Amino acid sequence: MKRFTKKLLEKSKKRTLFPLFLLVSIVALAVAYLVSAYKNLFNSDAAYYLGVVELIYNGKVPYIDFTLAYTPLGFYLMLLPRWIMGNVSSYTGYLIANYLFTFAVSWIMGIVAYRISKKRLYALLSILFYLFYNYQLEGVYFCLEPITNFFGLLGIWLLYGRKYNQKQVVIAGMTAGLAFLTKQYGLVYVGMLGLILLFENKTVVAKIKDTLWLVVGFALPLVLLFLYLIGFNGGSFADIMGSLSGSNYGKQLLGEYVVGIKQLFLFFPYLFLVAFLLFVDRKKGVQPLIILFLTLLATTFQFFFQTFLHYYILLLPSVILLFIYGLMTQQKTVRMLLSIILLYQFVIGSYGIAKNTRNLFFKSRYRTEYAENTHQMKAFIRQQPYKPQSIYCLDIFSFPYYFYLGLEPSALKEYAYSFGYETEKDVRYRVERADILLMNKKSNINPSLLPYIETHFIQKETETSYLFIRK
Repeated sequence: MKRFTKKLLEKSKKRTLFPLFLLVSIVALAVAYLVSAYKNLFNSDAAYYLGVVELIYNGKVPYIDFTLAYTPLGFYLMLLPRWIMGNVSSYTGYLIANYLFTFAVSWIMGIVAYRISKKRLYALLSILFYLFYNYQLEGVYFCLEPITNFFGLLGIWLLYGRKYNQKQVVIAGMTAGLAFLTKQYGLVYVGMLGLILLFENKTVVAKIKDTLWLVVGFALPLVLLFLYLIGFNGGSFADIMGSLSGSNYGKQLLGEYVVGIKQLFLFFPYLFLVAFLLFVDRKKGVQPLIILFLTLLATTFQFFFQTFLHYYILLLPSVILLFIYGLMTQQKTVRMLLSIILLYQFVIGSYGIAKNTRNLFFKSRYRTEYAENTHQMKAFIRQQPYKPQSIYCLDIFSFPYYFYLGLEPSALKEYAYSFGYETEKDVRYRVERADILLMNKKSNINPSLLPYIETHFIQKETETSYLFIRK
């Protein structure tokens, strides 16, 4: 990494404005990220993730004290910024921590791109376009994908395009294990590392040994997790495995997968051109392209469950490296088309980012609105003769207040922050166990719940929400 940094910062013999333009663009993107952090861009997933962090910070153990549909490492890593914040939890603080992972990933992307191309220009392009696409794919919200990519790319950095030893294979396996423990879809990284070993110019016996060491490295973090959950906290192996598998999550539909693939080529149309290189440009070898396309294909399996924009962040390392290989082709027509498509996307996307950043900074009441509503809600809650402990948000627009109000979700052990796939029976169960109900004024209450709510709750309201407090 030191060698890459030194070469990237060296003065070019051929002074051109383009590298300077790329550096200025990277700085401009950094400013856009900082504005997003200041304005506290929040969504329902961020409320889920940070609600879990708060539960763990307050002594709860996932899978034992409360249900969790994700692997837990990302939440435990956020305990450090939470500890730094002290008594007051700040969403801006969490966002900045998340953005640090994003910028670290972009830097590793630059290192790998330089290694395979030997061109600083391509390294800068990789850094820029990771930050560029990440911003557009909901990476400005708090999400787990940047942390997953960070660990996964550490393994790629250790093995991809360089000579490696047995120790590095084990460490790479461990980083893939950490990627999986951040989010289940991070499992794709151990597959990519396995493909790298498979295509290495070694004997079959040597490849088998390397693969076994990779598996050993991957297993080590998982063994430590189970020791912690089962050995020290008395968890059930079957219950934990059921949660980690995510078998009850999402739509699990072929149609959803097709939608995801269509969006993939809409976001990254140059993938068609890079695929073309598999057949026409064999001088540099097709093994890297095969590895990256197979990794890309494996990562798309998450679209069977959902096609949220932030799911595409996990595809960015493969997509960007494929683009770099496309620029390295001997086919001038392909290089020209790739450049035109990328320039078009960058111009249009940059305009959108600049406009959004300007509106956020000068016009948006995003941060103020949450602060004012939270202050009013806490004032209503303090007026009660008892101290409410649990909350249930009746609609997705209210989810940020799980975090801002600092109350535990009702039916914590059974549901915690689960949302989106609850039956009417599940909703009633959670309503009956909640001290506070919250609903945005844009939404409507299920009529079957009205008699119970009118009997057992008093109604308050803020500018945007209805607050129901148990009598």
